[in-house]
Amino acid sequence: MVISNAFYFNWIGVFALILFSILCFKLIKKHKEKTICIQDILFFTLFLSVILCSFKCIFNISFNSYGTYYFPLLFVCCVLYLYIYKINLTERIKIKKIIYIQLITILIYLTGTMYYLSNLEKLQLTYGFCSVIIDKGPLIPGLEKIEPIYEMVNYIKNNTKKEDTILVLPEGAAINFLTDRKSNNKYYYLIPPNIEIFGEDNIVKDLENNLPDYLVIQPMSYLNFKETYFCESFGNKICSIIPKYYEKPIVFGKEFWLAIYKKKESAPN
Repeated sequence: MVISNAFYFNWIGVFALILFSILCFKLIKKHKEKTICIQDILFFTLFLSVILCSFKCIFNISFNSYGTYYFPLLFVCCVLYLYIYKINLTERIKIKKIIYIQLITILIYLTGTMYYLSNLEKLQLTYGFCSVIIDKGPLIPGLEKIEPIYEMVNYIKNNTKKEDTILVLPEGAAINFLTDRKSNNKYYYLIPPNIEIFGEDNIVKDLENNLPDYLVIQPMSYLNFKETYFCESFGNKICSIIPKYYEKPIVFGKEFWLAIYKKKESAPN
């Protein structure tokens, strides 16, 4: 769940769509006039590709969406558009004024974003956004995730050894980064396709031969892979070794929770 925030709305994405629409009409006109050139076609292809790649963040920026990584490309395309077509566009005063308004809008947006990022603690109560400062920097998940993650990180730091291995299932190497604890070198990203690739029986066999000191289970839905939760609709064989080799879990959180399992003393090293 992503917490709604005034700064989540992607003005650059909307601005890019407007410019792309103008570009389409402009190229249609140039095509009719038979003045279209290779530069127009290449830029149209680039702009269209960027919009398709960044579709996840075209209207709404989400910090936990891979689509957000393409956000800078939208901005670059906007700048390129204004640069490439500035000569033709500035021939008319009205269009020139529109360009100035667009540039000012971009500057206002960037200024507001920089202010937001530099004042997270002041703004988190106003906009329902949450952050916690740890030694690695600001931790910025949704409100329902901040407390269990923070508690889990503190628990691991205070109750485990630096050399202990912690495997987060099905994924969550950020926990290892935040706690400076090593993970399994191979099975740290067990989403449904990867379990199928490695073979679940092989994963179970390898883990039994090299048991992590701790396991962490997190409840992430994988409906995009037509699965629900780890230990429910997939990864059941892997989860079957937990009660055999690990103690009862300590659970942090309610709506969003994290469970940590410590290896039994009787378990093989």
